[in-house]
Amino acid sequence: TFRALPDTLGVAYDFTAHDFYTLDENAHLSGASITVNNKQVEKFLPFLNQADRLFTPSQRSQAILSTGYPQLNFIPVAHPDTIVDTLPEHAIPDITSRPIQVLIIGALNPEKGADILAAAVKHVKQHQLSIHFHLLGYTYHQLTTNAQLSVYGRYEQGDLAALIEQIDPHWIWFPAQTPERLSRYPFAKICSWDSTAADWCQAMLRRDYTAMNDSQAIAKPFSRQAYLAPIPTPRPVTQELSIIDFAVFAKGAHRWQYRFTVQDTKILLLRSLVRLKKQPLLAKLLHRLPTGWQLRVKNWLLGANR
Repeated sequence: TFRALPDTLGVAYDFTAHDFYTLDENAHLSGASITVNNKQVEKFLPFLNQADRLFTPSQRSQAILSTGYPQLNFIPVAHPDTIVDTLPEHAIPDITSRPIQVLIIGALNPEKGADILAAAVKHVKQHQLSIHFHLLGYTYHQLTTNAQLSVYGRYEQGDLAALIEQIDPHWIWFPAQTPERLSRYPFAKICSWDSTAADWCQAMLRRDYTAMNDSQAIAKPFSRQAYLAPIPTPRPVTQELSIIDFAVFAKGAHRWQYRFTVQDTKILLLRSLVRLKKQPLLAKLLHRLPTGWQLRVKNWLLGANR
């Protein structure tokens, strides 16, 4: 297993927990109370105990993992998907001028909150609350547009920023039915993952945004200064080294040429065929080739003995 890999290779290692699999086989702890699976803990304890450093993406995930491993030191370090300085800054929205606009993004299954969204829409309708939901995506049970909900369906990632700006929401709601792991955006409010639809709606209707920043500070220079510091900086390639490398290559050119011709050429051809099959016109032409020919070429490229 991967837990034995560091010992096999004889290398030191860090471990970053992106979910709670080391605590329970239910990796996201969805639909369940936070309990410790002792068998899972016993299985992972030696692996985690030998790691140089243990990282979690948030303080909340650190606290949860510490319930199963109180003897270990988990370090909470946020790692944003984009450069922090490029994140847009928005003024506090005016929630008195119109119904509260709530945006939900993505393809929602039960774990990601599809059912709680449906319940919230129903709650808004029953109690005539001044909330309108916008689903930029879809759900597994195909929610449709109505007076309380606008469904936009699939979207291209490159269009996301413009779509959010167009919808102009007061809130962007992530209704996942799992404990929080990654929330760190400034001006964020974290509610209990198992809140009811009524609880969510009341939080959205709040007229006061003060004291709602539950996000943790992001240590911007951590990756560059603290995380990567122990790794030696690669030696720059000089002109002298380039000449030496070329001389070594030329001395054994016939061996390098043979290896490239037989092995690497097959890999390059196989990758090229995969790319070509993704082109609509070329894909149709390739499908017209006899199946037997296609199999022979594929087997040759894969090195199968037929």
